[in-house]
Amino acid sequence: MKIRADIADLLHQGVPVYRIAAQLHVGTKTVTTTRDALGIAPLCGTQRLDPAQQFYARTAPDGDGHLRWTGYVNAGTPSLTVRNQRVSAAVMAFRLQYDRDPVGNVRPGCGYDGCVAPAHVEDRPMREQYAAIFGEVTR
Repeated sequence: MKIRADIADLLHQGVPVYRIAAQLHVGTKTVTTTRDALGIAPLCGTQRLDPAQQFYARTAPDGDGHLRWTGYVNAGTPSLTVRNQRVSAAVMAFRLQYDRDPVGNVRPGCGYDGCVAPAHVEDRPMREQYAAIFGEVTR
């Protein structure tokens, strides 16, 4: 059996079968067959990815430190479920970077549309502070 490296990598990271299937647009049977061929035990109910693992399992590098969201998109908003609650990918990136909830909406401050790299996201007070120092800048 030929094993796809992307499926194997996500299985080794502990990503659940159904999420790998959805992310890579393959059937769950393909993923479970790969898991079995690699000798990886199925996840039990007590094994969960922490929020950072969930986030990074759904991103792909896009050059210059940018991250592109590859996971679920809800009504145009990249999002994931953390502890049974739907969270936007940008908010999760902000929480990972600053260890606090954002104030107002979160946007990429790098100017790269759709970037969810934690080091690149800003909340409203950060944008306001930047504008106060450097003048109004459309970002």
